[in-house]
Amino acid sequence: MRFSIFVFLLLIAIISACKKPTEPIPIESNSSICFTTMHHTWAVPDLRVYIYYDSHEFPGWDGDDYHDSTVCDHLAQACFDHLPIGNHILMAKGYDSLSHYYVLGATQITVQSLDEQLTDTLLVCE
Repeated sequence: MRFSIFVFLLLIAIISACKKPTEPIPIESNSSICFTTMHHTWAVPDLRVYIYYDSHEFPGWDGDDYHDSTVCDHLAQACFDHLPIGNHILMAKGYDSLSHYYVLGATQITVQSLDEQLTDTLLVCE
């Protein structure tokens, strides 16, 4: 009897210790970030850009680890809308058809209010 109670309590402790990955909490926000992807001095269109919400640490180069993504238009511009307050990581990667290199880059942005309109340049390199 004591052994089965011990096993039961041990299972509860193990289950409660499991931590699920944190997802951003949905909120009503008008904040956005619009950016241009640049390689040296020229704009690089058609790059996929990923965003990882609420983090100070770079999650890596695997796009599957990010919360959302978008593709830059022919002017190398894109936006993410409805951003929560906090620090977010942007990461871009893809093929630069002008230089004929695979390029990548990342930056951190900080949203401080629910109505903030940010603009930035996301630099990429070989």
